[in-house]
Amino acid sequence: MYKRQLQQNWLVRLHPVAEVGLGLLLVVGGAWLSVVAAVAAVAVLLIYTWLIWRALQGPVATSCACFGAPTVVSARLLVRNVWLLILAVGSVAIAVMDGRSPAVRLVDAGPPALAWILVVAAAVATTLLVVHSDAAPGQQGQPLGGSPSAVGEPEDQLD
Repeated sequence: MYKRQLQQNWLVRLHPVAEVGLGLLLVVGGAWLSVVAAVAAVAVLLIYTWLIWRALQGPVATSCACFGAPTVVSARLLVRNVWLLILAVGSVAIAVMDGRSPAVRLVDAGPPALAWILVVAAAVATTLLVVHSDAAPGQQGQPLGGSPSAVGEPEDQLD
């Protein structure tokens, strides 16, 4: 029932643009615009989380293009969305209490805070690069050249 409604051409084309716009408003929107963007993010994540939960209730495995890549709907995806929902609710609270956009808060915090944010961003990027490999499932640990050597040990392709 929902599949046909969610696959309208105009919705499929508008969806990523709307998400990018909402993300920009969350970062640079000021005062009341930050609150509106944060509340909209909560609403969108509530809908996504509900759709994922509904898909998990069905007898057939379902996929979505979550974050742009086709992904099988799983309990892990549901947990990720619940976590994002919690963060979005926190952004509403911060936007209501502070009234400044995150970009303005960063500028006001000064160079030491910006340096720490860059360090944390570098740590996150490094973690993602290490944890997520391009190797297909079951192919991790294969040597760069392809198959193991004749004696059963991986060839060292880095000499």
